[in-house]
Amino acid sequence: MPSIAFRLHVYLIRLISSISFYLDRHRSTPIPPPPTFTHSIPTLSKTSTIKLHFYTPSTYNRSSPTPHNTIINFHGGAWTYGSAQNDARFAARVTEAGYTFISVEYRRFPEHAHPTQLDDCTAAVLWAKDHAAEFGIGKIALCGWSAGGQLAFTTALKVAGKVELAGIVSVYPLVDFSVPRRVKEERRPVAGEKSRTPKSWKGIGELYGEAAGKERDGPWMSPGVASEKMLREGLPEKVALYACEWDELCEETEVFRERLRRLGKIIGGYVVNEAVHAWDKFPTFKRGDVKRDEMYAHAVEELKGMF
Repeated sequence: MPSIAFRLHVYLIRLISSISFYLDRHRSTPIPPPPTFTHSIPTLSKTSTIKLHFYTPSTYNRSSPTPHNTIINFHGGAWTYGSAQNDARFAARVTEAGYTFISVEYRRFPEHAHPTQLDDCTAAVLWAKDHAAEFGIGKIALCGWSAGGQLAFTTALKVAGKVELAGIVSVYPLVDFSVPRRVKEERRPVAGEKSRTPKSWKGIGELYGEAAGKERDGPWMSPGVASEKMLREGLPEKVALYACEWDELCEETEVFRERLRRLGKIIGGYVVNEAVHAWDKFPTFKRGDVKRDEMYAHAVEELKGMF
């Protein structure tokens, strides 16, 4: 059970990160549009609801929707902070390409321990399949950033055999909890030297993993160590993986990339040079970020190839 001190620390991080995300979305040009609308759906247990944020293209007619290929997105934030609007800038790129972008407001740790986050993301994908005609949902691909990148893989494994996925775009994900963060940092010291994330923030994801108990080292937390059979049968054919050169998660992402390639998956994405973890989420104000824009454009092209 997380301590009171830990919970207070999380609340402080949420406050600071929300200010940073606000500056990125509302004070950094170009300013991305807000969601077109939101819709609440029941959780898997039917005891609560979660909110979906819909970003739709100009061709989408809510009163009489026709099928649009759809990306279901899971935000980052160490499973503890962040929101479904964190990725609004990428959502704008996706809708410009003619696709619908649905971002999931999954419940967060420590108020809700694993597997709540995975269950909520699974509920969103199953709901999208069941309500495709009503909401104009065509083919479905999954997308996620950091913690959300991990959820994109684990959710795909959960819905295998129930929902046919066109592909996955996963950006700087954590895919292997079996290796402690301390070891990852020792293996890639440049990550610590270049990091823009306060050291006091970095242990939050570790505590999330510890709270998961035995599942920490299994496929529902660590998709990178899932069996070959599970990955081959449970993941879609096309996967785009993006890692950051100055990120302690880069090594495990690249190991996972090669593993999926050996299993016959069509692998896209690349390592972003001289980039730290979550570099694309920091506010740039009027400076812009060419590297971010290039990666987002590349990811949209990967999605086009999946659909």
